[in-house]
Amino acid sequence: MPHRLSIYNIFPLSFLVGILSLQFFSTLPSLAGALIVLLIACGIYLLPHYRKFFLIIIVGLLGFNWALFSAVRILSWELPHTWEGKNLAITGKVVSLPEHHLGYSKFILTTETIGAQKIKTRILLNWSTYHRDNLTTIHMNDELMLQVRLKRPHGLFNPGGFDFEQYLFAHHIRATGYVISGTLLNRTAHFWHSNFRERLRSNIAQALFHNPFTGVIVALVTGDQSGIQTLQWQTLRDTGTSYLVAIAGLHIGLVAVVVFWGVNFLWRRSRRLVLFYPAFYAATIAGLIAALIYSAVSGWSIPTQRALIMFTVFALALLLQRNLQAWRALLLSLFMVLVIDPLAVLQAGFWLSFAAVFFIAYALQNKTQKSVIKKYIYLQLVVLLGLLPFSLLFFQQMSLAAFFANIVALPGVCLVVVPLSLLGALLTLVTPYFGGWLLYLATKLMAWIWWYIELFTHWSWFNWYHPIFHAWVLLTTIIGVLFLLAPRSWWFKSWGILWLLPLIFYTPARPQNGEVWFSLLDVGQGLSAVVQTRNHVLVYDTGPRFATTDAGASVIIPYLRSLGRNKIDSLVISHGDEDHIGGAASLLKVFPTAIYTSVPEKFPQAQFCSLGQTWQWDGVIFSFLSPATDTNFTGNNASCVLKINVGDKTILLTGDIEKPTEEFLLQHFPNLKTTVLIAPHHGSNTSSSVNFVLATHPQYVLFPTGYRNRFHFPSPMVIKRYTKIGAQLLNVALTGEISLRVNRDNIVFNLYRVTNRHYWND
Repeated sequence: MPHRLSIYNIFPLSFLVGILSLQFFSTLPSLAGALIVLLIACGIYLLPHYRKFFLIIIVGLLGFNWALFSAVRILSWELPHTWEGKNLAITGKVVSLPEHHLGYSKFILTTETIGAQKIKTRILLNWSTYHRDNLTTIHMNDELMLQVRLKRPHGLFNPGGFDFEQYLFAHHIRATGYVISGTLLNRTAHFWHSNFRERLRSNIAQALFHNPFTGVIVALVTGDQSGIQTLQWQTLRDTGTSYLVAIAGLHIGLVAVVVFWGVNFLWRRSRRLVLFYPAFYAATIAGLIAALIYSAVSGWSIPTQRALIMFTVFALALLLQRNLQAWRALLLSLFMVLVIDPLAVLQAGFWLSFAAVFFIAYALQNKTQKSVIKKYIYLQLVVLLGLLPFSLLFFQQMSLAAFFANIVALPGVCLVVVPLSLLGALLTLVTPYFGGWLLYLATKLMAWIWWYIELFTHWSWFNWYHPIFHAWVLLTTIIGVLFLLAPRSWWFKSWGILWLLPLIFYTPARPQNGEVWFSLLDVGQGLSAVVQTRNHVLVYDTGPRFATTDAGASVIIPYLRSLGRNKIDSLVISHGDEDHIGGAASLLKVFPTAIYTSVPEKFPQAQFCSLGQTWQWDGVIFSFLSPATDTNFTGNNASCVLKINVGDKTILLTGDIEKPTEEFLLQHFPNLKTTVLIAPHHGSNTSSSVNFVLATHPQYVLFPTGYRNRFHFPSPMVIKRYTKIGAQLLNVALTGEISLRVNRDNIVFNLYRVTNRHYWND
């Protein structure tokens, strides 16, 4: 890095800060007001004093306004609430490479019309393979006329969890839904780019039919990662090798360098060509063209854009005979990526990509180490440390195995598997037989590399799970890494250890003795709750199973880790319905614990949650009120009913009990009055009988339901009963995770969707 940054080198960073500042707004500010502030700053700049300072401010305001303009443009249309769930006629063009899964396809459509209105927006659609009539395949650039059902952007909203709404907004998607029926209006016959990508993907799939690494090879060639299996993704994440299947600087640089060497070698063997144009320049141009083509084929992801821009800048510097330092190219590529799409800052790939290149350039400046092996090993350490803050921020974990795994995997994939895959895929366009053999060889080599990578997944201590609890901890961690990687003396580097101490030793607050922190998680149409006392954690139900994952893996585990909890003391599975038990296997794999359930046959060594079981944790009393061992309740009515007492305040978790169990509770517990009630059976009218509502008389009723669930829970009749007694009603589908801090004196609520709202949230 330079010892002294000029003001022009600060402009890209100022532009970035301006864009970032918008992302902290819960609602979008006025575009007119932002422009007025920019004009005022420009007016102040005309004054003779502090011009350089105000020039930096102006660039930051330009970034803010550019991001604001982009956000306003994307949010200019939203699906009316009255259109949700209704049959809508739309026309539009497929603008993404369709993902083909078992039984359905997924794609992004840019609309031309919705109903009778001309509306230009992007929607994410699923189309069942059983409802396509004569349209058996979907291709990019197809123009379609469809009957669809849509809903507004809405995802699960929990601490530590994946923000699906942010993902949709960052990709400019304004609605999701599924296709009922449709017809093809026009199929674009152009071969280049999108059709070329699809043809390559199709050829690879045919050549590697049923090969477990087909998805990996497709990702390396076309950038389409939809075919990579869930377990393969888990292995890549656990070993810090996910970047190997994301086309970025390594892959594009490899292609460009290979083409450069090849053209340079051949060009020099022709006297006529050498006299016409120097071989070095011709090879540089050829490498740049190859990088451009590979970037287009791979789908223009953010790491791809960054790599292509940097390579273009370096190529132009070579052609113009200018000396250009790496950090200048990085700043220029940062600025250009943000101009192309300022909302790229909402994607983890943006930060990981630029951070990796920055720390490499930062740590290797002025390095005179001549040993290639030592430089390579040091480079792996730099990347591991450099990405530490961002890995913990986005994924709550860092793989210590990444260093050892990448020593072999990086050269193996980039220098062997990628060239074979690219060459094999291209040859399938001409000679499928020889192309297929090269692709098969690539998968065999990938299998050997994969075997090596998987060795590091068997030792759990290789993965460090440690979230970033506060923004200031992130800041001190980045400063610590900068010290450790600084090209200075070891005495100077040692200061980095001090700056890393907050990351290592800071722990989040916990309940006091005699206090409960209760969280009803947003798991869709299902139920999961986490109960914390001073030194203990209980999980009640584990939510549903989803298409490719479950609530245990995608919601509960990230949530527990966001709290800094590395174990749970008890798991209660109320009954055997899939929307309550779906995430249990994933949760128990990470947090093995004692289990209480009404279906002990589903869990070895589980205890039956029978009436009368009582225990105390940290001054808080837990007791099961049902089922009794002498009743013949089954299914929903056999749900474990758990009561939590904090002084005179109570929380009652009822699972899916219905009126028979409610009557049983009324008979055995004359005083059922409760402070907080988790509505039985998600608010179904088969539960919450009038007598039960009057007997419990809750102050707060929490409904664990999914957004626009097909059962239409909670029932209007149930809502009316609770409203009549003056209870405050909260629906997790509308509030996101609901957390309560309950002690003997008061109850403090926090609604995650309210307190953590961003301008793109519904």
